Amino acid sequence: MEPEEIVTDTERAEIKIELDQENSLIDGLYQAPIWKRDGAIATCLLGTRAADLYKFQNETRFLRDKREKICKARYSEKLDELGRDYKAKRVLMDDCTSLLKIQNLP
Repeated sequence: MEPEEIVTDTERAEIKIELDQENSLIDGLYQAPIWKRDGAIATCLLGTRAADLYKFQNETRFLRDKREKICKARYSEKLDELGRDYKAKRVLMDDCTSLLKIQNLP
């Protein structure tokens, strides 16, 4: 339609029927109580917010410093045996922390 085109009542009614049909299909997908629909915007009511998921992930995952603490406790005797062999210590710690990282993927 052109901006200055006049829309008749019949055309307006046909457009409204088309919109109502589209909305009835959409309403079938986004039904209460799971979804709240306001025009073209559907809001999930039973989901978890992304910010909450991110916070939960960071509180429960083995972050790098947590993984290192776990590995130091797990291999404290072995680390003491290695003494000043820092390269061997680093290899042991890297192996342990990477294993914990793999085991705790999100």
